[in-house]
Amino acid sequence: MGLWAKIGAVAAMGAVVAVAGIGIFAMLTERQILSEARPVEPRPQTAPVVQSAPSPPRSTPPRWKVRCASVQGQLDCYARQSIYREKTRQRLLTLVVRVSHDTEQPELYIRLPLGIYLPAGALLQIGKVPPKALILERCDLNGCVAKDALSPSELAALLEERRVKILAQNQKKEPLTYYLPVAGFAEVFAKIK
Repeated sequence: MGLWAKIGAVAAMGAVVAVAGIGIFAMLTERQILSEARPVEPRPQTAPVVQSAPSPPRSTPPRWKVRCASVQGQLDCYARQSIYREKTRQRLLTLVVRVSHDTEQPELYIRLPLGIYLPAGALLQIGKVPPKALILERCDLNGCVAKDALSPSELAALLEERRVKILAQNQKKEPLTYYLPVAGFAEVFAKIK
């Protein structure tokens, strides 16, 4: 390879790195609450167990993480919790609670795993509050997202640390049930409201 060919190859590589760097910078500054482009969180040593059949709630340490960012001069904070597959540590489900600056009402975001049967949607039940249907807004490579407002009774159940249950179906229309422990939610909610 001649000198000019080597210089051209180095210049092309530099352009690719620069474009990739701009793309990464754009991803990191894009305000998406459930985005996987966030800084990597350290993985906990143990994870809640994903169950397919009802069982009594387990005593688990709090798994909530609070994140804040300055958005147009206002501090925007949210609480986030995820559950993982026990053996592979693959993220299955993420639950985010934030208080909207516009409405000052708590909102709930849920990221479900890929492979669920979309027409069936999902059901959310917090404690003994009647279940409600969640509409899946979009799916990407990280899963499918549902967003909804938290009712006063749902928020009260979360603050009392009642268990969150999410029901969906797989592609074979078989039921999927996910349980999220909410220990420590009252403490993190006080930080984000």
